[in-house]
Amino acid sequence: MAKDYYNILGVDKNTSKEDIKKAYRKLAMEHHPDKNEGNTESEAKFKEISEAYSVLSDDQKKSNYDQFGSAEGGNFNSGFDMNDFMRNFNMGDMFGGGFNPFGGGGFNPFGHQHQQVRRGEDLMIKLNISLVDVRDGIEKSFNYNRKIKCNDCGGYGGEHNPCPQCNGAGVIRQAVQTILGNMVTQVNCPTCSGHGFAITKQCKTCVGTGVKDEATEMKIQIPKGVNDNDKFRLQGKGNCPFRPAKGGMYGDLIVDLTVESHPVLKRNGIHLMYDLNLPLTTLILGHKVEIPTLDGSAKIMIKPHTKVGDMLRLQGKGLSDQRGTKGDQLITIQVDIPKHLTKEEKELIEQLSTMPNFQIK
Repeated sequence: MAKDYYNILGVDKNTSKEDIKKAYRKLAMEHHPDKNEGNTESEAKFKEISEAYSVLSDDQKKSNYDQFGSAEGGNFNSGFDMNDFMRNFNMGDMFGGGFNPFGGGGFNPFGHQHQQVRRGEDLMIKLNISLVDVRDGIEKSFNYNRKIKCNDCGGYGGEHNPCPQCNGAGVIRQAVQTILGNMVTQVNCPTCSGHGFAITKQCKTCVGTGVKDEATEMKIQIPKGVNDNDKFRLQGKGNCPFRPAKGGMYGDLIVDLTVESHPVLKRNGIHLMYDLNLPLTTLILGHKVEIPTLDGSAKIMIKPHTKVGDMLRLQGKGLSDQRGTKGDQLITIQVDIPKHLTKEEKELIEQLSTMPNFQIK
């Protein structure tokens, strides 16, 4: 009878891959032989949950298991090999990715021999855009400075010889004490910092760094509907890593957007808000008035008997979202109360206040 791997890890078929990993990590830490020395039951349980995780964490094996009850699909002769699992298992998965209990950059305790990939620094620039740019989208050009590979020395930093400690490999082997006992692993060579070579004469262009400064022009297509502080990541457009002759990855360029404020229009999602201050007489009698929009001024009709707080709508005069949906410009009516009156104005208002329609009710 096939083992119930889901029950072993305490998950079900709909559990995400990340949650399966979390469930395994918790159980593996609980039943690991090093924490339960001499406990054969815990050792058996550790092998059982490791077998379950080796199947459920592999998309193909999981699919076969769900359909046929075996990780091998129609072939039921092949069983779980703990050694094979360990060869392909990264302890970083067990301990959460960021923490490696064995130390050393790029170190895998189960024998994968690879150097840590060097990566250059990410760069960030700030771009200002207007509300018109938010509405229409825009292609923006800009210049920035970054580090690129030095062509004069090929990224080595100058004339060089193989590192005498690692013989050009960039790594050395050393024994470390782990929770699984003593293990031999490889770490970056401390003499050459993993580069595999030693500089004998510095390059005059890059002064031994293997990189040089370059002023770069870049274009970015900013879509409609972006927001203030939205960020775009341009992969590989950041800095080159130090001495990249034997490989390495460029960092990324992060574009941080700032949407400039408008003098009178306020953004509310895809809509634009505008407070229109009008004299009391205009609210009572009505009048055609001019208001600002993103496309210049527009004339609207204020109907007689308009109230303070009424909202008018100019359809399609707002912004756009990334699907192309157009917003409106919403106009809120406010009354403009004059602070200073002439003698004649004051007399007229006093007369008006005695008439029936201007009595407090």
